[in-house]
Amino acid sequence: MVCFVMDSRLPPGNPRHLHALVGPSVAFVFLVSFISFLVHHWCPDAKENFPIPIISATPSSVIPWNGSVKILCQGTLESYLYQLEILENLTYKQVEKKLGFQEVAEFIINHMDTNTAGRYQCRYGREHRWSAPSEALELVVTGLYDKPFLSTDGGHVATPGENISFQCSSAYISFDRFSLSRPGGATLSRHRDARLQGDFTLGPVNLSFSGVYRCYGWHSGHPYVWSAPSNALELVVTDTTSQDHTTENWVRMGVAGLVLLALLAILAENRLGPQLPHQEDQQDLPDLSWSWQKSQTEWTFGLTPKDHQGDSWS
Repeated sequence: MVCFVMDSRLPPGNPRHLHALVGPSVAFVFLVSFISFLVHHWCPDAKENFPIPIISATPSSVIPWNGSVKILCQGTLESYLYQLEILENLTYKQVEKKLGFQEVAEFIINHMDTNTAGRYQCRYGREHRWSAPSEALELVVTGLYDKPFLSTDGGHVATPGENISFQCSSAYISFDRFSLSRPGGATLSRHRDARLQGDFTLGPVNLSFSGVYRCYGWHSGHPYVWSAPSNALELVVTDTTSQDHTTENWVRMGVAGLVLLALLAILAENRLGPQLPHQEDQQDLPDLSWSWQKSQTEWTFGLTPKDHQGDSWS
């Protein structure tokens, strides 16, 4: 008996096989594209990061007791919400919110005390999500302890390139930290040394170090509560080299001015002085001296010039 076995396999290139593969592939590509679209528009971590806000305080981050301070949080023009936060128990907590499209938001503290002093940061809302937090801003309240005393080993006048040493000490309160406020610069902090004072060395100094310095005492357990400011100590940094050059320039200009005046005087004297005739012109002039002498002689003997011509000695 002869059995015929039919091959059920389709020859290569059968169109029905290609259709079976194309359908699922198209669906898979569409699904991946849709998921990417959702992730790109709704997942915060997948989007481009917003600019980090900038936080600052005016007029200063060191505020007297019961004084006021304005905190500025700079974001972007598209920012519609700002939030100010303070660090409490290792966690930042909300202090205040500002709603409205603005590039810079203002938060005002009217009365500074131990509760409002601390470490602040801010952030802004944009496109339904928050930006990263700003850098930390430390607000310090002063005036809760008696003021320390600020002194220096050297004089109050320095030249560029020198090192200047300041000492901050207190005779009544045992502070374990001291801070030196530098005009236009960051506040420097030091630990208390064996002499119960804080030593600060600045340098090499330049002209920007000139200004009035003060120091504060505080305790490490309360880093944002400081003493009253110390006595003011003014430092003057002078550039003697520049001053020497300036003096030399003034001397040179003075000498040049005197020389110029002398030359002008000589020229004026030659132009405005009496003009004597040249020797050629003198030949055409009568001999006035002889005529004058002759007339004088004739008048001496009582004769006029005409009589003298007509008479002779007998």
